[in-house]
Amino acid sequence: MKNAAVVQKWEELRSGDLVSVHTRTGARFHAVVDDLDAEGRFLWIRRRGQADRKLIHKLDGIRLLPLSSGHAQGARLRS
Repeated sequence: MKNAAVVQKWEELRSGDLVSVHTRTGARFHAVVDDLDAEGRFLWIRRRGQADRKLIHKLDGIRLLPLSSGHAQGARLRS
């Protein structure tokens, strides 16, 4: 499935950005970008209601759709 809104360049994301995460297995959930490397290969995300972070790699086949820019708007997930 192609979607123009899918983030192709993870390095354009910022900490605090709210994204919809779509895994290869079909799971979908909202998460906040917690941190990322400068090259945009690795991302730390936090899911709604969870304190733990999850490390994902761009080659994991996970698609990210931006929901809002927390960097600009202060968006955060709430438990």
